[in-house]
Amino acid sequence: MTRIFKYVLPTLLALSISGEPEPAPTGSVSLAWDRVTNQSLVTEIRIYYGTESRHYLGHVALGPEADQLNLSNLELDREYFFAASAFGPGGESELSAEVEWSFSGPPRPRTPVILNFHQAN
Repeated sequence: MTRIFKYVLPTLLALSISGEPEPAPTGSVSLAWDRVTNQSLVTEIRIYYGTESRHYLGHVALGPEADQLNLSNLELDREYFFAASAFGPGGESELSAEVEWSFSGPPRPRTPVILNFHQAN
């Protein structure tokens, strides 16, 4: 009986070590907004993202001519929050209204995002 165990154990260990985890399914979100009209005041648009309201994990910086962004590899079982700001010589604007998104549940109506940016005096 000891001899059989010695031969079976290495095979089981080899199987458990060689296994690879299955990748989790992910989704993507497309965000769109009205293009900045006064690009001389804005050098970049920042789209903030996170999984908690007003606690963002980071941001994506885009040029002032941008009017859309596609974020991919988002976990399907999480809720996401997005906000935008404009950045320029006068600093960064306040964050826009927050947009919330979840891949589960009923579709939500589109929420307009308004970026207010005024040059500092």
